[in-house]
Amino acid sequence: MTRLIVPQMRERKTGLILNMGSFAALRSLPFLSVYAGTKGFVKTWSQSLAYELEPDGITVSHVFSFWVTSKMSGFRNPTLSVPTPETYVQCTFDRLGLRCGATDSFTTIPYWPHSILNFIVSCLWDPRHAPPVQYSKCSAYKTCTKGDLIPGCPESEC
Repeated sequence: MTRLIVPQMRERKTGLILNMGSFAALRSLPFLSVYAGTKGFVKTWSQSLAYELEPDGITVSHVFSFWVTSKMSGFRNPTLSVPTPETYVQCTFDRLGLRCGATDSFTTIPYWPHSILNFIVSCLWDPRHAPPVQYSKCSAYKTCTKGDLIPGCPESEC
């Protein structure tokens, strides 16, 4: 799609590309590896594309989102932290070009409760401040006190 549309945008010297991101790109999440990985790609690709196309007058924005009511998210009823798609889209267009709490280049978090969630997750879920967790078949979580993770190591060795 980009190969088809970008040349036309370059001719007009204007354009807007919005790529939807997800909080899943922040941290590795068990059982969401493909989703988290693709959202990590979308983030990096959007930022790289933004640097390439900015001199041509084309704006590329990585729209970073937490939950929105949908069949995919499983949230059926909106709350303060889980808006409807209509609310989220309106916030996105109202805040085009603004970072709104995002620390990454060419990224926006247009819905203000998501900006707060991003701040909290970034501060509290920082691997430098949390003990490492190992997932195994024999127990749901193993926390190693030395900070070293050895796949399959018995708890007595951690």
